[in-house]
Amino acid sequence: MKKLLLILLCLPLLFTTCKKEDEEPTSISILGSWESIEWKALYSSGYWTSFPNGQKVITYNSSETEDFWLDLIFLSDGDVLGIDEDGFSMPGSWAKNGNTLIIDDNNFTITNLSASSLTVYTTEADTSTPYWNPMNDTIYFTERTDTIKWIRNN
Repeated sequence: MKKLLLILLCLPLLFTTCKKEDEEPTSISILGSWESIEWKALYSSGYWTSFPNGQKVITYNSSETEDFWLDLIFLSDGDVLGIDEDGFSMPGSWAKNGNTLIIDDNNFTITNLSASSLTVYTTEADTSTPYWNPMNDTIYFTERTDTIKWIRNN
């Protein structure tokens, strides 16, 4: 009986001391002006050994890095202004939910958001078959991943 009483007394401790830790979404504000500093694009292509559950065989890789030319100003009303290197302003809209940033119809994943820097990436992928040769059942793919970095402009 004492063992049962001890178990019943300890059981609530399991639920009060073991708190599940939720992933903390990026909580730093994105509002304000951001100066672009880098854009990096990674390209790859190849074919699938078996689609969609097979292996990807990469036959081509390349990358390019450039000074990026689009500064951003995020406004609290959901508007965003993109300002290019010539000073031309392009309006748009934005929404942020956790680590997802949507600018117009473009979805980005935020990999870094601090008081001084913002880094996002997006990936596009496509598969195709060779339309010029219906006897070839190989499934080809192309992928592009863009990583863009900004610093806060005070």
